[in-house]
Amino acid sequence: MLRHIDEAVLDLFDRLDRRVTPVSTILAETFRSLNVCWRMRGGCRMETPLDGP
Repeated sequence: MLRHIDEAVLDLFDRLDRRVTPVSTILAETFRSLNVCWRMRGGCRMETPLDGP
């Protein structure tokens, strides 16, 4: 498990060195996923903790 954490930390610092922040990466993945949903189903509904039970 420690090796996995080391790799994750090294990846984070590598991204920071290249000026790629985790926020921009998360947003890119979110938009990519939504785009796939729109193409396949004509839309998506994202569940959030604010939606309630």
